[in-house]
Amino acid sequence: MRLVIAASLLAAVGANTVGDAWINTLADGLSARPRELKAQILDKARKLSENFQKENPEGGQASENPEFRFLPQYRGSAIAGGDATTWTGRCFSSQSAVSSAPNADGSVKITFTSSGLKEEGCVEDYDLMTVTGAKKIAIDQEGVFEVDWALPEDAREAEKWDLTDKGVRVFAYVDNVRTTMANLVETLKIFVPEETKIVDPVSARNNVDFMARYPQFKMEQRDPLSSVPPLEHQVHSGDFFGVIRLDGLDPVLAWGMGSTTGHTTTALWMDNEEGKRTLYITESTVTDSYWPTNGIQKTEYNTWLKQAEEASYNVVWAPLNKQYRAKFNEEAAVEFFKSTEGLDYGYRNMLWGWVDTLNDNYPCVPDDYSTVCSGWEYFESVFGILDRKAPELVNMFVNQAMNFRLGTSDLRFPEILQEGAKQGYEARAIPTIPEQDTWMYETFRYNETNVVEGRSMVCCVYVCSSWKAAGLFGDNDVNCGEFTNADDYSMHFFEDEYKQIIGRWTLELNRYNTREPYDHMSEKCASLAPNYEQDADC
Repeated sequence: MRLVIAASLLAAVGANTVGDAWINTLADGLSARPRELKAQILDKARKLSENFQKENPEGGQASENPEFRFLPQYRGSAIAGGDATTWTGRCFSSQSAVSSAPNADGSVKITFTSSGLKEEGCVEDYDLMTVTGAKKIAIDQEGVFEVDWALPEDAREAEKWDLTDKGVRVFAYVDNVRTTMANLVETLKIFVPEETKIVDPVSARNNVDFMARYPQFKMEQRDPLSSVPPLEHQVHSGDFFGVIRLDGLDPVLAWGMGSTTGHTTTALWMDNEEGKRTLYITESTVTDSYWPTNGIQKTEYNTWLKQAEEASYNVVWAPLNKQYRAKFNEEAAVEFFKSTEGLDYGYRNMLWGWVDTLNDNYPCVPDDYSTVCSGWEYFESVFGILDRKAPELVNMFVNQAMNFRLGTSDLRFPEILQEGAKQGYEARAIPTIPEQDTWMYETFRYNETNVVEGRSMVCCVYVCSSWKAAGLFGDNDVNCGEFTNADDYSMHFFEDEYKQIIGRWTLELNRYNTREPYDHMSEKCASLAPNYEQDADC
């Protein structure tokens, strides 16, 4: 979820800054290596904001809740030869867009009509997008505004279908350019620790403030010496260790998932290389500025505690209760770990276990949690464009998972949308098809040259899968690929109380220890801030 959303959000800002060429600025040279990609995205975003500030030294006033308020909002699609789509704009009381029927070469003309100018000098900024490209337009006066839309010369049939059947998507920015860029600058501030080994105090407070305003999870400063980690003999296999690092990404994950953690791990006793029984923390994570190892891994307990403290983690320990401790099949859990150790982090399906519903998983910005929201229409356009520019990247993050859902193989993103329509799925419904734990992805093990078929597991999916292998879910049919952080620690597997063992900020687990296992749990769950309301049997 992290990198896909980050790329899409950067694309939104790029449209405001570099006009019709923004997608080239975004996509050119993007790495298919996730760590490099993350650094590239943050670097491009900073350069965009720095260039804008140089060109506009007077700057702009950021919004009250600025983070991610630069997301453009979907207003409708102009479908070739179809009816007009209408909306009320920021500057005009009435606006509409209608598309001509396609010409012989597949091109169309989009006609915008605007009336009821609300304020002289007000400018409406729009992104127009299909899966083949994007254009930026600005409308500042009443009347008619026309845009010619042509297909690339090498357009594939599915891309032609997208233009005629799904149309040109229209996205509006809710603020003027200066405010939008000021909001980007404020958003970038919470991500500063992504490139440092520790979280500095200013960034920590910025992230704590974000947590209080967006998911509305409060964190208080605490004395890091007020509690100490449990000794090795106090920790049992299957115990849960939850983490949040105040680095921008973990808090954004919390906002999107409705969890108070951004990372999850589990303890496991097993023999070391010398045959000595040893306590490890096992997890799925990535090599980063603050963490040395990639993929599914084990770290000796005391070493892990040291690394966690040095990385500015805030950590809680939740021991399994007596019933589930007795139920935990340690030998099976160790066997599962050994069968998956070294597999790459679960980038290939990281977004899709989170998207369970048509509309209720895409986070919205406060204070009303409705005016500015992320959404499928923008993502599908960006994925399509990037599929042309960086196909390896989109295949990793999107296409493999979507092909599994449709029972197809090797389809690229526009073809996936077209095939989904043939099978009766509206595009936004495809991601909601539940992830199956039996799906084996093309991934790598230990290094990028060792390509294998294997599970794709982010942190919470690995923890759930370890518990599943150990028998904690019994005979219930559970797909751990559908679990989020909050799903992990909401299971009624634990002692009544958990304990914070590391960190300068409090970490409290919402929904802790509240759910018994049942068939197909967590496959149809909403996750909208600030209430995160869900059906009891989702």
